[in-house]
Amino acid sequence: MDTDLSSEDRERIERLVESFIKKNGIPGSSGECVDLASLVVSSLRASESTQIVDHAAGEDPALSAIVALLAEGKPRLSQILPLWRSRKRDRRPCSPRPYRLLSERLVKMGENLLAYDVASEGLRLCGDHTRLRQLKALSLARSGATQRALRIFHELEEKGCTDAETIGMLGRLYKDLWESDPAGGRSAEYLKRSLDYYKEAYAISGDSWPGINAATMALVSGRSEEAESIAKTVTAECMDRLRSTGEDQRYWLLATLGEAWLVRGEFDPAGKWYGKAANLAGKNYGDVASTRRNAVMILDHLDCDPAVRESILGSLRTARIALFSGHMVDDPNRPEPRFPSHIEELVRETLREELSAAEVDVGFASAACGADIIFHEILHELGGETHVVLPYGCDEFVRDSVGEEGSPWIERFDRVLQWAKDVTQVSFHKLDDEALSYEYANMVLLGQALMQAEMLSGKLIPVAVWDGREGDGPGGTSSNVHRWRDLGMEVRVIDTNQLLAGARSPTRLESEPSSGKVENPVKPSPKAAEIRAILFADIAGYTELSEHENILFVEDFMTRVADLAESSPHGPLVSNTWGDGIFMVFETVTDGGLFALDLADLVESVSWKDMGLSHDLSIRIGLHAGPVHRCIDPVTCRPNYYGVHVGYAARLEPITAPGHVYASRQFAAVSACKGTTDFGCDYVGRVPFSKGYGVFPTYHVRRV
Repeated sequence: MDTDLSSEDRERIERLVESFIKKNGIPGSSGECVDLASLVVSSLRASESTQIVDHAAGEDPALSAIVALLAEGKPRLSQILPLWRSRKRDRRPCSPRPYRLLSERLVKMGENLLAYDVASEGLRLCGDHTRLRQLKALSLARSGATQRALRIFHELEEKGCTDAETIGMLGRLYKDLWESDPAGGRSAEYLKRSLDYYKEAYAISGDSWPGINAATMALVSGRSEEAESIAKTVTAECMDRLRSTGEDQRYWLLATLGEAWLVRGEFDPAGKWYGKAANLAGKNYGDVASTRRNAVMILDHLDCDPAVRESILGSLRTARIALFSGHMVDDPNRPEPRFPSHIEELVRETLREELSAAEVDVGFASAACGADIIFHEILHELGGETHVVLPYGCDEFVRDSVGEEGSPWIERFDRVLQWAKDVTQVSFHKLDDEALSYEYANMVLLGQALMQAEMLSGKLIPVAVWDGREGDGPGGTSSNVHRWRDLGMEVRVIDTNQLLAGARSPTRLESEPSSGKVENPVKPSPKAAEIRAILFADIAGYTELSEHENILFVEDFMTRVADLAESSPHGPLVSNTWGDGIFMVFETVTDGGLFALDLADLVESVSWKDMGLSHDLSIRIGLHAGPVHRCIDPVTCRPNYYGVHVGYAARLEPITAPGHVYASRQFAAVSACKGTTDFGCDYVGRVPFSKGYGVFPTYHVRRV
């Protein structure tokens, strides 16, 4: 690579790299590692010219390279992710600085889930750090986990962190609570506390961020004169700062000017400044989503003309999120062509036009040979972010849906997985009912796209490469299109029949590559599986009970659990207990989630002392959703459910925080797919499951 390093610097770096390789087992060739270290040194030299090489020598090279990329400008997620994944997780870093810089960047990009993981790891490895705790709480707040974020900021406040950001974020979180329940019993309290915190932060710093929020909250509190007065002051301050602020710091000034004019009821200048902010934001979707939410709140209060409202919100572009499904490339022996290989370039060209015209930024799809892989390739070329959802493990999936050994599709599949922001494998193995494997994956695919669109206030754009006919079986493109349309979505369809009609078929060559696969081959299952919600729970502190207390626990508490299961409209299909352990299966994710929350409330309401126990107990509840098989247990002669997804749920419960309900990504996604509104699922992070089961994205379930 081209750098501005002297030969002396480069020789020194080569020696350092050789030492790195021998001591730490860094992957990659020596030349590649030299280039990485060269990038670190040359990039950091511009901003921090002292002791650069020594810093690179002491720090994890992957973290140093991330710092270098951030110093160069605004890297894409596809550039950051490979470095982040290659970090040495068992090595203590030199400082929290790489985690702080990366988490800040990810928050700006709207990548709140990854920002949370980065900040959490930085705190775990580097010890307590105020800015990392702020970023962890901020990523939680932007993910919708308001109460958890609120606890962190109140802890900072109690420790004496009364800086403007901490106090201002408390204002923001009370605003979130008010917005989530504007007619609730505590709404007036939340609104007042939000305004008071914002005004306090503005008094501390004189900064425009708490100032404009104080103006907005004053407006919706009915204090319009105070709101206009603050907004005028903020407008003057922002105009003054614009003259001396670099472009990388201008977004919030421009957005604040838009909001200040909107608070004052001046719609034309508000739209102008919002438009400038959105143009500058680029891929910082989280920033635009936050700006847009405030604009909606103000417009709701002003009750303006619908055309004005549409114009204002139209100037604030949010992320476009594509939900994609498409046919696999035909097997050469397929009797009726659907996606023969000779129209691949025509499909690519048409799909590129569609994605470009829709200005897609983020995409969710599987990764079968044909339309799926082409979709990921195009989106990557366009600078977008890709997410892959697979029905089961990579090796099985490649054999079934990508190609035989030596197929060029396998190499393309591997690249797609390397580019992806994340890869979700919804099951470890293929089900006997193969069609259900795909149906389940498609539900998770839809749910993840819906959750991302909600988080970024984005627009969801369903796209399909489809011939318009029923598929070879359930779980294919036809099933997806029907599901999306049943939900009221307008699906953009690229019709392969039309492409075939307009395509000139070339002479087929014997060497022409083909997948050798048929889309979603379906085999009948001897014992059909069902997608159900699965609950595991146990009592924290149970093992400390005496023999006598054990009897009291079973007679009193377990009777209450049985009564709840019997009387609840969300009761389980089957249930079982052993000691303090509880296992239940529910017909729907809504039933499972609501019963879990009721069970947590039951434990919270119990007076353990009155029950005769020597100490208080709490409960851990884990939820999962997946395909399971119903049977009559040969031992108990009672109905039961079994399957690998029961084991997945069992590994989730032990890592749940006492007093809380945790859920798997699959449970959260299926809940979103089903349109559940009775509870929400807030991201916790990538959590190691018990007994070395693996590290998986995990969610906190809360009532709405």
